[in-house]
Amino acid sequence: MNVLKNLTAGHALFETVIGCCGIAWTKNGVRALQLPEANRKKTLEKLLSRAGLPEKSRPPSWARRLIRNIQTHLKGNTRDFSGIPLDIPDIPPFYGLVYKAARSIPSGSACTYGELAEKLRRPRSARAVGQAMAKNPVPIIIPCHRVLGAGGNLGGFSAFRGLAMKKKLLRIEKVRGKNQK
Repeated sequence: MNVLKNLTAGHALFETVIGCCGIAWTKNGVRALQLPEANRKKTLEKLLSRAGLPEKSRPPSWARRLIRNIQTHLKGNTRDFSGIPLDIPDIPPFYGLVYKAARSIPSGSACTYGELAEKLRRPRSARAVGQAMAKNPVPIIIPCHRVLGAGGNLGGFSAFRGLAMKKKLLRIEKVRGKNQK
């Protein structure tokens, strides 16, 4: 039985140890996950711009469990989000492949953009992998922070506070990049 079958779309903000995050969902799964911005208002604006879902509603039970698991994960008691259903329409097919591959990177581990490209059997597409990661609509669930630059350098991170946020997420999961201190 599909637990998402009769649920409507909505969004909610929630507090974590790294700040206010946001989540948006549809009856098919998570549409967007927003890491903290400068303040709650900006977090909500960014979430809505990514998700395109104006309704605010009480999260369904599966989304409440997910929120609790994200909060727990960010406290250092890591969780596996690879089975969480997603509803991220209108992404290029290559991005879908990249996101699926990235979801297989376990907590506590990391790989490079090039290694992810190799895993996709597209060894020359490391830069395209990076572009897909930069547009990831559900960070943490698709763990783009676990994808590093060549040689274990941190690479980039498009979230508010950029590499500082990436370092924080990697520290929480006890992953170290070459230039992470």
